[in-house]
Amino acid sequence: IDHHRIADVYTSKPIMFRADPVGCTGTIITGLYHEAGVSIPREAAGLMLAGLLIDTLILRSPTCTTRDERVAAELAAIAGEDIEQFGQELFTAAAAELAEKPAETLITADFKEFTVGEVKFAVGTVETASPATIEKRSEELLSTMHRIAQERNYTSFLFMIVDIINMRCHLLIWGGEKAVADALRVPLEPDGHSVIVDGLVSRKKQLAPQLPRIEALIAGRTGAL
Repeated sequence: IDHHRIADVYTSKPIMFRADPVGCTGTIITGLYHEAGVSIPREAAGLMLAGLLIDTLILRSPTCTTRDERVAAELAAIAGEDIEQFGQELFTAAAAELAEKPAETLITADFKEFTVGEVKFAVGTVETASPATIEKRSEELLSTMHRIAQERNYTSFLFMIVDIINMRCHLLIWGGEKAVADALRVPLEPDGHSVIVDGLVSRKKQLAPQLPRIEALIAGRTGAL
């Protein structure tokens, strides 16, 4: 059961598989409760609501659908929680751990690899209501990104620090910095390894679709744009 894109899959026989284009797997699981005619316990509702609000940035992410919104309202009613208040409490609790996490753990906790042409990308992300907690560690994070990129042969390593309050991203970049900035049509910051992008909050729907453009710029194929 998943809500992400499906890459190459091969099975030797049919399998049970369900993928829906929604903002969170919890939305799909809620539907399975309905299909089975089973009431959702309060504890399960609270857990699924927490996952849904984290995944959809408290229903603000472009990945959020009307179905997610309906399910959030249902789960909040069962759990006895206010959606906005509960969501803010979740992100506040998560932010308290960010300052203590080792740099590599922070960078790779929510992490995906992409290969476009000959370019191998890595994209990590963290969503927080307190971006300054992470931004003050930028030098340490970039150094760690450089090391990991060398070890795993990434051409470009991107790390999204998503500010869920102001709905913008501080994107750290190691490798292909100018190509990334040009593709996103924003200037590089003075450090030469980051950009600020208003409205960029989703790796899946907003940043991943830009990777072919970045790859073309890295390869020098400006005509492909």
